[in-house]
Amino acid sequence: MSEYRQKSAVLSIVIIVILMSLPIISQCSIDLDYAIWSKAFGGRNYDAGESIIEVEGGGLAISGRTQGFDLLPFDDQAWLVRCDLDGNHLWNKTYGGGLTYGGFMTYFTHSVTVIQSPDGGFLLTSHTTNYGPGDVNGWLIHTDQNGNCLWNYTYGSTMNEILVESVACREGGYLSVGFTENISTAAFDGWVLRTDAYGNHLWNKTYGYTDVEELFYDVVELEGGGYVMTGGMGEFSYFGDFNSREQDGWLCCINEDGTQIWNQTYGGPNIERLDQIIQCANGDLAVCGRTMSYGMGEFDTWLIRTDSNGQILWNKTYGIKDREVGFGLEECQDGGFAIFSLTFNVANSTADGWFIRTDSLGDSLWEPFYGGSDFDQFWGGVSTNDGFVAVGITQSFGSGMVDMWITKIPEIIEPPPIDVVLILFVFGSSVSVIVILAIVLLKDKDSK
Repeated sequence: MSEYRQKSAVLSIVIIVILMSLPIISQCSIDLDYAIWSKAFGGRNYDAGESIIEVEGGGLAISGRTQGFDLLPFDDQAWLVRCDLDGNHLWNKTYGGGLTYGGFMTYFTHSVTVIQSPDGGFLLTSHTTNYGPGDVNGWLIHTDQNGNCLWNYTYGSTMNEILVESVACREGGYLSVGFTENISTAAFDGWVLRTDAYGNHLWNKTYGYTDVEELFYDVVELEGGGYVMTGGMGEFSYFGDFNSREQDGWLCCINEDGTQIWNQTYGGPNIERLDQIIQCANGDLAVCGRTMSYGMGEFDTWLIRTDSNGQILWNKTYGIKDREVGFGLEECQDGGFAIFSLTFNVANSTADGWFIRTDSLGDSLWEPFYGGSDFDQFWGGVSTNDGFVAVGITQSFGSGMVDMWITKIPEIIEPPPIDVVLILFVFGSSVSVIVILAIVLLKDKDSK
């Protein structure tokens, strides 16, 4: 090889190494109806937003997963993105790798969630196949306010363990929930892990029964002390929840030491699951998820309000005809609720993000859809002082295969005009002519 070619080859390698070390991210603005703004972030491959919080001092923190912004795809990494309140990118950091569960086309389980830590930094809750003694282990990552890793630890055995969500405990440290594979039966049990503020293990406990499986997906610390976890109980096929068999939504309440106080199941003869839980201003509990036993479609978004002991006060379903799933829940200042959901069209495998705003009794006030012609999904959201910000994934917009997607939704949405296409869909062509004529005559009468 000539000297020139040697230098060219070395220079090419150096350039490739430099490019592969740079976190290249594109930001795309999207024009959508019923949105103040909408933006996508990502590179060339799979980049997902799964959890969002408003940061003390201003701005948003979004967690998710990315296959990297490099020239070649790598295994999924945990991803933290900081934006201002207008959705403008400030910085982003990636951590480790080996994320295999949850994410795109499973619809159901967050693979990386974020909370703000008491010191102003962030705690990411996830799992990894790259570190730890098992095939997959629970994983906590603590960063400073700029996303620099302060510590990270894996938790688990030689079996499979997944951590999904954490809370910062009022008495210090963190409580994280997920599920663990039972070493005797190879079935999943609900799993709670308690650590100190530096990630050191304090205790962990499993919850459930020997004849069924249990998974925890979220947790809330109660104002009066203790915690309530939400999830599912039944026969699972975790790798594709639609293949699960009988399954009920599940709430489990424990005290500060992990002793179970009560547990309740919710559901009918088919598949139900509860994904997120909040404590209402008056001490009640509200949870959202999905149901197959009730409602109109194959799956419907499901909202349940219970008292502080898990006894149902009321429950509502929201759906059309295919699959609707509620992932995120916020209580609004007027006592109503905001649900961040998706609606999935089985026939053409497309989806839209779906925002459902209810009153205090769960009755729908407005339900706008967000998305394009491909697969778009809301994983969750957060309330702000002038509306809501939803987070999820989009295939319709952005620059990559799948991009992180955030959308600012106004506090109040005026109902859209009557949609002729919707009338045709609901009533059929012959009845629709009569319905449309009646609407036109009524409008004409009101205008006189």
